[in-house]
Amino acid sequence: MTEKKPLQEREQLDFDQMELHSDINVHLPPSQSEPKPRREKKPRQTVKPAPKGGSSAGFWIMTVLFVIAAAGGGYFFYRFDLLTAEHQELQQRVQQAAESLAATSSDLKAVNTDLADTETTLADARGNIGRLDNALQSAQKRNRDLEKARKDLEGKLAARDKELADTKKDLKSTKGNLTGTRKTLNKTKRERDNARKQLADLQKESSEKIAGLETQLSEQEAGFNQQAADLRSQTDKMKSERDDAIRERDKTRREFEAESRASLKIIQERNRLKRENSDLQEENNKMAADLKAARARARALEVVDVGELVPFTDEMKPGRVTYREPLPDGVKIPRRVGTVVFMALISETGGVKKVMLMPGYEDMDPNLKSALIQNLYKWKFTPPEDNNVRVKTWQPVLVRPE
Repeated sequence: MTEKKPLQEREQLDFDQMELHSDINVHLPPSQSEPKPRREKKPRQTVKPAPKGGSSAGFWIMTVLFVIAAAGGGYFFYRFDLLTAEHQELQQRVQQAAESLAATSSDLKAVNTDLADTETTLADARGNIGRLDNALQSAQKRNRDLEKARKDLEGKLAARDKELADTKKDLKSTKGNLTGTRKTLNKTKRERDNARKQLADLQKESSEKIAGLETQLSEQEAGFNQQAADLRSQTDKMKSERDDAIRERDKTRREFEAESRASLKIIQERNRLKRENSDLQEENNKMAADLKAARARARALEVVDVGELVPFTDEMKPGRVTYREPLPDGVKIPRRVGTVVFMALISETGGVKKVMLMPGYEDMDPNLKSALIQNLYKWKFTPPEDNNVRVKTWQPVLVRPE
């Protein structure tokens, strides 16, 4: 606080040096905020006394003092009017400031009302978030059930594959047995042909011997009766051998027929196995289709955020090349290397974040490898999408020789 001065000091203050201050910041139009121009103070005129007598000089001095007093009084009343006008103007500014404060209070009440409405909306939003959390937990439970069903299907599919492999192994063994049976059958056929040939030779030899004996018998019938008996005995023996050969032939024929029936049964068993294999293949395809549909349903239930890193699958929409940076001068992929395969991390905006060379290019020049990787960082792609959501994913990129 400023210290008050005595009345005598206040009466000696010059009104031209007085300034009015206010703690209220009132913004007025430029026309009102500009200060009024002050009148320039006219210099006092000094009256030189005329060289006359003393009474004339006193009169003129009194006259000058009176004029000065009148001018000071007029100036005082003039400044008083100015101060009165400025005081009225200051009161108007105070009134305008009060009105602005009232309007600000009203706006503050409206803001408080909006804040209460916002808190109500926020409470509703929290309730909706709770319901969405419940729905998310339910979806995650369904996802776990589908994952369990997928694992069961994969287990059944693995069991089917094992049964199919065992069936193929049995079929291969059956084919080996059939090959051995065919070899045995061919051997039996050769033995049967040899037996027939021996029988024909025996028949021919017997015929020749009988003819010779008959000739000798006709010539020496009387002397060779005993020899004829011996020959008949030999003939009976040969007949017995022939009968044995015939029985052996019949036995071989029966064995051949049995082997033929066994071969036919093996062929029928093979056809049955083929039909079972075809049925197993159809069931395998059906289970694979069901597994694929279950995976598709599981992916449909997954909630994917924008920019989330997801694995690259056939169901998602990969990023397509929109801009291919040309290779620098002097960098060229040799024809012997062929197409180079990279794995690139494509962001949700289509940019290349990371690049990794696939295995199999260990013999590639390190400078060429570095140049190709730096070149790939300048390529542009369309954003990958999973369930119509832009995501990040690793996908293969092919760089072919120019």
